[in-house]
Amino acid sequence: MIIPPDAIWTIPCGIIMGAILLDIILGDPPNRYHPTAWAGRMIAIMIPFRREKYWGVLVVITSCGAVVTAAAILLYVTELLIPLLYIIVSILILKSTISIQNMERHANTVHDHIMSDDMRARVALACIVKRNTINLSTSQICSGTIESVAENTTDGTTSPLFYMGLFGVLGALVSRTVSTIDSMAGYHSEMFGKVGWFGANCDTILGWVPARITAYVMVLSALILQYDYRGAYHAICRDCKKPASLNSGYTMSAMAGALNITLEKPGQYTLGTGREACAKDIKDAIRIMKCTSYIFGGIVCSMAYVMSQVWPWVL
Repeated sequence: MIIPPDAIWTIPCGIIMGAILLDIILGDPPNRYHPTAWAGRMIAIMIPFRREKYWGVLVVITSCGAVVTAAAILLYVTELLIPLLYIIVSILILKSTISIQNMERHANTVHDHIMSDDMRARVALACIVKRNTINLSTSQICSGTIESVAENTTDGTTSPLFYMGLFGVLGALVSRTVSTIDSMAGYHSEMFGKVGWFGANCDTILGWVPARITAYVMVLSALILQYDYRGAYHAICRDCKKPASLNSGYTMSAMAGALNITLEKPGQYTLGTGREACAKDIKDAIRIMKCTSYIFGGIVCSMAYVMSQVWPWVL
């Protein structure tokens, strides 16, 4: 691609901004056109074959390898043939790794059902959380939704963007594929207890830095949107280690503090010291999630500039 060396960083920045803008405008495409859904189907085929730990390693290596190889070939060919098409394809691939609008849609579905039918709200919540939702109260339904919005800010947006800033589009693709493996098999059960361990640990490692950065960007978002940014900061310091997950507690506690509410997973943890969550808080959580994602995108553009000086052939 014929671009002045001192302007090479504009390509990844344009890809980042283009992907976020495309997500704002269009949201997620149907599953039959979605690369993450394709990876999910491949993972679903592989997982049931074995339950040994070594199979979990193969699932991660095979899935990431297949996805990265296919994307790398596509990017290489388009860059050789039509440089502009390379940028468009890169935007589409990066877009497939982030899900700001998709998370907003799921959360709004729960919100709308809460206003009319708690049972339908419980069913909608079950699509986005790993817990039994049947006996949850209205405030617990709201809490579960807000927790999912907060956690997904990292898993579904800022973590892929972070690795885009470090390693380009393929880095974002690996991050999202590992997150997909974790969401499908990385939890304790008779079936997935062993085969999902490697994907879960890879996801924890990849999310370690993005989760912590995201939490403090949430504090900044709370300040900009005039929520309780001091409460968000103090909640992170006080509650971030309460959940079993090493990463999710940071963004969930930040969200609880920013909204002055209590987020609770019955029998496991309570985050924040405020009132019970209500339906309005879901809308507020979405606002914070979106603001955080956009600010993080700007941060990643700065990262891309720095990394383009280190390995321009990657970005």
